[in-house]
Amino acid sequence: MLKKRLVISCYVTTSLKTGVGRYLVDCIEHELNKGNSELTLLISKKLWEELDVSLTSKVKRIDLGVTEQNRFLSRIHYYWKQWRFQNESKNCRDYDELWIPNTVPIFKGKLATKVTIHDLAEFDTKTYGFWNGLVRKLFVYSIVKNATLISVVSEFTKQRLLIHTGVNEDKIVIEKPLFSYLKRFKSSNKEIDFQPKTYFLYVGRFSKNKNITILLNVYELARKINVRLFPILLIGPNSKESELVKRELKTKHLLSDFHFKHSVNDDELANYYKHAKAFIYPSTYEGYGLPPQEALNMGTSLILARIPALIENYSGKGVFFKEDSEEELLTILLTHCKELN
Repeated sequence: MLKKRLVISCYVTTSLKTGVGRYLVDCIEHELNKGNSELTLLISKKLWEELDVSLTSKVKRIDLGVTEQNRFLSRIHYYWKQWRFQNESKNCRDYDELWIPNTVPIFKGKLATKVTIHDLAEFDTKTYGFWNGLVRKLFVYSIVKNATLISVVSEFTKQRLLIHTGVNEDKIVIEKPLFSYLKRFKSSNKEIDFQPKTYFLYVGRFSKNKNITILLNVYELARKINVRLFPILLIGPNSKESELVKRELKTKHLLSDFHFKHSVNDDELANYYKHAKAFIYPSTYEGYGLPPQEALNMGTSLILARIPALIENYSGKGVFFKEDSEEELLTILLTHCKELN
């Protein structure tokens, strides 16, 4: 049987440690495990060096040569290169499908193109500013118009896509993450900064939809009523958003309760998951929600916001709270901190 000649674009993330990066690796490993596709990656030298050798030895590589240093210009350069790749007659002969595992604009091309949409935050939330949100909406409309197939990561995202765009439902397929990369999540004997089961953990970005503010408000409320909570460790990128969180913590005099880690490897992350009292994910909007699955993989209890995607994917696997209820979240946290009070 002839194998499908599949091209996967990796120019959709800056690192394989991001949520999209992990999803991308998952896609690659899944396709290799199925064994019915010949894989070629459109990938930069930087990301290629991040890939495990067990993957690089089984795939072909094409570097599109996106050389712009400015982030905005590099994206424009990539979109141009992508359009060229889709329409060059040689590529149409040599490949069957181009797969882009993220929401980026798709132009009408001769090569069949599949795109993954993780969520519709640009429509449903105020996560992005006006202009950024508008551009991202245009990206979605270009996908709906020009993609041969649209992959989504949850039933929730599918329904939001249908509501916002009116796309033909037959064009959509639900492909949930398989988390093949979690087999590399193994805790080590290396000591961490906390005694086991004496801290809460959050992993993710610090954008508005992640709802970190509720954690600050809950810890402030706990102080007002004179109850103690375990400190919370926040693992995520060092960004403008994380600096804003730190500034607010200083204003609220909560710096002793919150600790940050901006760079950890998989072994360290596995350790922090394994030894946490519980993993807290207060996000108000998700397309799927990858970190809770990582926590589950390490046997960590889940405390999750009661939102559609998390209910869909983690019902029966954790404790849920109303995403805007500080009192409800505080009550749950206190049950984990009985020995302190």
